[in-house]
Amino acid sequence: MAILVSTPFLVIGPLEKREKILKKMQNLKCSQIEKLENLNNTKIKEKLKSLENIKKDSETSIKILLKYYVKNKKELKKLKDLTYFEENEEKIYETIKLILKYDERIKVLEKEIKNLELKKLKLENYSSLNIPLKNFETKNLEVCFGEFNMEFKEEELKLKLKEFKDLIYFKIIYKNKQNTTIVLIHPKEIKEKLKETLKNINFNNVIQESSLPPKSEILNYEKKIKVLKDELNSTKEKIISHVKDLEKLKVFTDYLSLKMERFSAVEKVKQTKNTFILTGFLNPKFEEKFKKTLTEKFNCYVEFLKKDEDSPVIFYNNSFFSAAENITKTYSIPSSKDIDPTPIMSIFYYSFFGMMFSDAGYGLILTVFCAIFMMINKFKENKNILKMFFFCGISTIFWGLMFGSFFGDSIKTISKTYFNSNLKLNPLWISTTEKPLQLLIFSLTFGVIQIIVGLLIKFYILIKQKNLKEAFFCVMNWVLILTGIGLFLVNVTINLSFILFISKCLIFLGLLITVFLSGYEAKGFMKFLKGLINTYQITSYISDVLSYSRLMALGIATGVIADVVNILASMGGSNFFGVILFVLVFLIGHILNFSINVLGAYVHTNRLQYVEFFSKFYIGGGKLFKPFGSKTKYFN
Repeated sequence: MAILVSTPFLVIGPLEKREKILKKMQNLKCSQIEKLENLNNTKIKEKLKSLENIKKDSETSIKILLKYYVKNKKELKKLKDLTYFEENEEKIYETIKLILKYDERIKVLEKEIKNLELKKLKLENYSSLNIPLKNFETKNLEVCFGEFNMEFKEEELKLKLKEFKDLIYFKIIYKNKQNTTIVLIHPKEIKEKLKETLKNINFNNVIQESSLPPKSEILNYEKKIKVLKDELNSTKEKIISHVKDLEKLKVFTDYLSLKMERFSAVEKVKQTKNTFILTGFLNPKFEEKFKKTLTEKFNCYVEFLKKDEDSPVIFYNNSFFSAAENITKTYSIPSSKDIDPTPIMSIFYYSFFGMMFSDAGYGLILTVFCAIFMMINKFKENKNILKMFFFCGISTIFWGLMFGSFFGDSIKTISKTYFNSNLKLNPLWISTTEKPLQLLIFSLTFGVIQIIVGLLIKFYILIKQKNLKEAFFCVMNWVLILTGIGLFLVNVTINLSFILFISKCLIFLGLLITVFLSGYEAKGFMKFLKGLINTYQITSYISDVLSYSRLMALGIATGVIADVVNILASMGGSNFFGVILFVLVFLIGHILNFSINVLGAYVHTNRLQYVEFFSKFYIGGGKLFKPFGSKTKYFN
């Protein structure tokens, strides 16, 4: 089944052509380079650090330019010739540094403008005064300026300061709902006591930095703000002039990623004065092309080594099966001795998910949304997961029609409540609520089939390994027993005597093999005793089969909850209020039901694959092939 085991290789080539060879290998995207020797090359590490910093600056400059990029303008030309970037790397980096410098200056200017505007705002309340806002004093008196952070009327303020009634003089200069500004004259000897009282009513003393009157100072601030704003606009214009370089910088960032990848590869290479050696793994489909390219073009020596257990594996499935590869990867990567369970597992996976989600309306929503998201470039990294749920959605539509559920019995409820009609969606097979026992038997039978398939895969692996005794005496015996149990379950619904007879024969034959032959490794009487003990495994298999009852349970749950939502939604009747109530309850109820049951279907479908299916044959523990290639962000 669909995995390729990568081929170990050895390459010996001239040191002077190392960069070109690595670049060619990168373009081929078919090899994984392994670390041959830790050279601890400080220069390479320094270069990688330098490239990483340049790439970071490039990413930052792209974000800056995107703030000024008008999307409805004509699409900018996309440059993809990497030779241009090799020749102009320093020049492009100078442009990046210039953009970063302008952006930094913009931040400084905006901060300065904000500070000046705050200072100006503070002084505006005092603009009617012709003296600077500085505390000044005579021999016996002190004059100060300040504000309260609330509105005070003159009488209210007099009341607050009544203990100083005949000692102080104040005048309200400006007030609004959030602020009251005053000038205050008081004798020096009451300064401390007055200060404490003012503090309790949130008085803030205002002292002006300049010796100019507030109005003149405000004019000065306005002049400074204008100069700074002119410089700000000028600096923004300079950045806007570089928007044309946006696409260039995107490709430059990808170019740096490729370059960093090559330098990372150099760290893994062993070298002498004139030659270098590298090892790794190769996609076996490219063996001929890889060898021909490196030997003919670069005069390298290429040798393919014997595959071993450590060889990374490559998934090789069509679009339908590859969508479920993430399910396999989450459990474990196949080893080089394994077969890829994904193709067979995916068929069961889509089927089980659809049975548990079990509503054609929900399946339609899932399918449509996944199809839309797959077409959006932003979600390209999640395309496989979306594709998997797309197929799960199609399966859900199928099973929903089989069970006659489209947002529960919404068609029946709507037609009866609002149109006085008996229109409804009849199930193409069975109703989950009317025939739950039949659905349970089908679910268990479906489970038996999956477990048998898992055992047959194990049988195939053992035959391939030439372990015939274990294949026939420890695996095929349970295939016979489970096939007999499956036929027995089928016969419950169709009740044919010859099927019952075949069922009993298969179970009896399987038990005979288990008792007399499955203990083949033991000697004498222990052989029979071990075989007898092995029959106890039937409890484990029955437990596994019963686990598949969740197909029925979740399938019924989705439909019943959907029906309850429809009943609650239609309780308002066919009047205007009833229609509004129906729409609200219908939407909220079905959104909740969809959310809960799509999660339930996903979790329990995974569980059936991991616990009941994979445990019968799958070892895992392998390594995934990671090609040394073009890991770009913006362009392919």
